[in-house]
Formats: sequence, C-alpha cells, structure tokens
Amino acid sequence: MQSLVVFCFFLATTFAESSGIMRDMSSMEIVREMLVGWNLGNTLDSWDDKGNGDSGIEIETSWGNPKTTKEMFDTVKARGFKTIRIPVTWRGHFGNSPDYIIDSEWLDRVEEVVNYALDGKTYVIINSHHDEWVTLTEATKTEVADKISRIWTQIAERFKDYSDYLLFETLNEPRLYGEPEEWMGGTASARSILNEYNHAIVSAIRTTGGNNALRHILIPTHAAASYAETQDALVIPENDTRIIVSQHIYFPYYFTMDTSPQTSTDQWGSAADKEAMIGEFDRLEEKFISKGIPVVIGEWGSK
Repeated sequence: MQSLVVFCFFLATTFAESSGIMRDMSSMEIVREMLVGWNLGNTLDSWDDKGNGDSGIEIETSWGNPKTTKEMFDTVKARGFKTIRIPVTWRGHFGNSPDYIIDSEWLDRVEEVVNYALDGKTYVIINSHHDEWVTLTEATKTEVADKISRIWTQIAERFKDYSDYLLFETLNEPRLYGEPEEWMGGTASARSILNEYNHAIVSAIRTTGGNNALRHILIPTHAAASYAETQDALVIPENDTRIIVSQHIYFPYYFTMDTSPQTSTDQWGSAADKEAMIGEFDRLEEKFISKGIPVVIGEWGSK
C-alpha cells in the first residue's frame, strides 16, 4: 500500500474556490496547505502487465480495485486527508507517432476522476505513472523527450483552466530499468537525461498557457530516491519558481519494505530510529527547503 506524506513546516487555514482560480501563492505556500495525502494506487495506473489483453477504460479495475467513485474520495477526505495523488499510466492509451494522440475515452475518465476529488479545499496530483518506455539512455532520449512532451501537452491542454488545487507531476520513479543502478541512484548519465526530460515536460506544460503558465509542478529525482547523489544532480528547469521536488521515502527500509523474515522488522520508535529519520528530513531541509524549494513525499508506506 502506498501513502503520501507532504513535507512541510506550517499549517494554513484558508482555502479558495477550486474552479479556475490561480491564487497568488508560492509553491512553498501551496505545500504548506497540502498536509497529509493519500494515493489512489493500482487503479488509473493499472496496465496489462500480465499480457491478458486488458485495455481501454476497463483496465482501471484490472488489478483488483473497484471502479473509482466520488464517494470513495469523500470518505478519504472525511478521514482528514488534504491531498489526493492520482497515479495515471498513459501507456496503452495513446496512438503512434508523430502525434501520440491520447484516447479521448481515457482522458475523459481521468478528468472525471480528478473532478471527483477536487472540491475547493483538497489538492490533487496527477502524473505519468508506470510509463516505463521513458528510458534514461542516450540512444532513446530524443525520441522519448518528444513523445513524453506530446503526451504532456495533451494532458496540460485538457486541464489548463483548472485551479491551483490541481498539480502535475512529470514522472513517477524514472530510472534505469533492470540495471544494477536501478534503485541505487542511477548513473551520472541517467540523472542528466532525467533533467532533460523534466525540462522538456515542464516546457510543454508551460507552453499550453492558461493557468498552466503558473501551474505548480512536481519533478522527481532518479527513481524519486532521496540519495545525496540523486538530490545533488537534480536541476530545476529554468530555475522555475513553481517547481516542487518529488521524493519517495520508504525509510527505514527494513521496517517499510523488507519482507525477508531474516532482516525485516515490525518495530520502530527507538532513539536511534528517530535520529535516523530526522537525519533524512535534515538532508531535505539542507538541499531544498532552506533554498526555498518545497518537497512532497509522494509515497511512503509500511508493510
């Protein structure tokens, strides 16, 4: 199960209407309002990973979750969650080059689900999730940059009149798939190519105009990892002041993700545990927060 934690320092008490308003708020101020959030996982991000021929909007339920309803989000919000992240996989839902046109039925369904969640006080994040054709290699980067820019141009056009309660996240855990460095921070080349992709997507979104000229956009490090090398390598596109860093922090690993009976633990809370966790947050503060760059922890969980 995935959860979402927003990393922030202050609380805010006022909300604007969600319908088309872009408030005069910095990304840091937006993140301060987002507080704790929830992921709609294994739903709009489902894809035919088993080769069963699942396709179209019916794929929403192919990983075992029910079809999303407004009542689901109302229940989540009633529990106190202020942000809903809606992972969306676009693979299998767009056509061939050169335009890569997104299936209208799928885009309509994504918008319908977004509208379920937006209510003028709940933030919503949509992204590109499980789109593993976004490879971080020199041989593919030109094609991938063009393709992902065209995909995001269409997404941005559809949502360009939405308020700043809707945020975009360029990519989910982009990484060197199947390589030894996949979950270990990547390589210098892969991290550099990711900067190019983030730049291309942000540019595509901004170019659509409307409210997207001021849209708050999340960009990830390699695999959204919080390693020092991934954080140090991340470049904010054009020093854009409405960029938020996306991190996934399954920490400590032996408590949150490890399932081995030899090494995993269900115990947490010692002085050493807390010191290590504070150290993780201190690095985020030093690298980003202290420089006015907000951070959202888009995924966290425990087994």
